[in-house]
Amino acid sequence: MPRERKRTVDLSLFVAAVLVVAGLLSFLVPFGGVFLVCWWAFGLSAVVAALLGIGLSTTSLALVYGFLRERELLGGEAGQMVLGAAMVVDLPSRSSVPPSSSCW
Repeated sequence: MPRERKRTVDLSLFVAAVLVVAGLLSFLVPFGGVFLVCWWAFGLSAVVAALLGIGLSTTSLALVYGFLRERELLGGEAGQMVLGAAMVVDLPSRSSVPPSSSCW
């Protein structure tokens, strides 16, 4: 009688998906909030509101890295996840600056 193999689930794909979603949400939610407040409440133009939203929702990767290194969390799994999410936040913020600044 053959032995049954236990099915194992590779969690690295799931963790990567969670990091991408967390990183995108941590950029989009502050960006959307700042954009709407600047555009609707303060009456600024859409370009200025977008630039303010990008500037205020960007995570400083250098600050996150320095904090994790200082607390000696960089080698742990939680530190790697936080650093990964911060890197994901940098991608949309860096890619959204050239299109919005070309509207000037």
